[in-house]
Amino acid sequence: MNSAVIQVLKTFSSAEIKEFDKFVRSPFFGGSEYIYTFWNIIKKHHPGFEGKNFNKEIIFKKLYPGKPFNDGTIRKLSSELLKLAEEFIKITEFRKTKIGNRFLLITYNARYLYNMYENLWDETIKFYNSKSEFDFLNLIELHILQISRVQNVADKKSPRELFSERMKYYGYMIVYNLIILMQERMRRYLFAEIYNFKHQNIAEEICELTDFERNIKIIIKKFPQFQNLLFFNYNLMKAFEEPEKSEYFFNSKNIIKKDKNIPGKSLYFYCSIMINFCLKYRDTYKIADLNEQIIELIELLIKRNCIVQELSNTIENALIEVYVDLLIQKNKIKEAENFIEKYKKFIKDDIKENVLLHSYYLFAFHKKEYEKALEILSRMKEVNKYDKINFRIFKLILLYELKRFEEAISVVHSTEEFLRNDKLIAKDLKEPTKVFIEYYKKLLKLKIPFSKSDEREIKHFLSKEKRYLKEKKWIELKLSA
Repeated sequence: MNSAVIQVLKTFSSAEIKEFDKFVRSPFFGGSEYIYTFWNIIKKHHPGFEGKNFNKEIIFKKLYPGKPFNDGTIRKLSSELLKLAEEFIKITEFRKTKIGNRFLLITYNARYLYNMYENLWDETIKFYNSKSEFDFLNLIELHILQISRVQNVADKKSPRELFSERMKYYGYMIVYNLIILMQERMRRYLFAEIYNFKHQNIAEEICELTDFERNIKIIIKKFPQFQNLLFFNYNLMKAFEEPEKSEYFFNSKNIIKKDKNIPGKSLYFYCSIMINFCLKYRDTYKIADLNEQIIELIELLIKRNCIVQELSNTIENALIEVYVDLLIQKNKIKEAENFIEKYKKFIKDDIKENVLLHSYYLFAFHKKEYEKALEILSRMKEVNKYDKINFRIFKLILLYELKRFEEAISVVHSTEEFLRNDKLIAKDLKEPTKVFIEYYKKLLKLKIPFSKSDEREIKHFLSKEKRYLKEKKWIELKLSA
């Protein structure tokens, strides 16, 4: 049974399941007696909602003993339960915020209940001001909330106060826009080459006309509470623009490490951008070991209990693959195994097998069980362009280690043809792969026949190589073997 309602219920925590149970039973929110009976049967299968006893026929038999199975009835019950689950999510999320206060403030103002408006305004603004400046939704809400305040003051005909409140409204909007523009500039460096939107990006055109440093100085004078948020985004943007200046990256990192009140969603978002920075530059960064920075950032997410995304109750597969790979490189095998065991239940179902196979491949390769690693690799599915290229590189490395050089030559030719013919592969991905193939072919030549002078020549060229190439450390290791 894999209906839409089951997909939603799989994301519910144990606490949410208990609250949803009350919700379904409530006469005000709940459905019919049959809906609750239906829910009472399936809730016992949380969190996996799977197993031989979890299917439509068995559930129907428990609901309607003695009656012939009717798939339409189960679909109707599932649809009704889905509506309740969606209503539960809306109300739960609504209660987490003070969004309801905004509508109440508008109503009080429209009804000229100014005293009640003022009391509610003080309570509401106190709530939002107590939140972390890194709570991006909080910033947006402050901006929208200010609309009701401007209207309230305008109704009272207080020009000086109205001007002050309007300036707050514009200030929140400017902070929001500056951050969005800086984040879009970061994305340009990460994704423009991949998705080819470099010449279609209106935000990038605005960035070219924006003096970020000057604007930030102006806004901080009026809104000092957003200083760290603006400085963080500015430093991270500059880190992408000028990666040779390490202070920008470490300034950003230090800001989020020191702030213990950053919401989990925000911390996850910003750590993800910083991890992407490290992945992009780790093979060319001379100032610091960016692999160590990746480990620290992932461990910060683990420590703050936000590596599992809150609403989807899932963990990003890239974080697992990168973290496990780095732990294995540091020979922390037990830590890597424990990490996988703890978090594998949070991997999305449709990619779980592939993510686990990738981890098993890394373990096998580390143990030099190359035949086993090759067999595991053959079972991994190519989901995107990165997989199509990376899996070929993995295979070439394994074939070299297994001394299956003739087969390796065939894979080299097919990979070169693939790179030539596929026009959609990003330059950032294609070029380092081409350089890897170039040096891999040189390695193969050393084997048929072996030549010490050739080896010295390859070492010389590799030491002078300025281009980024994939698996450079492995090639260096083979040359020094």
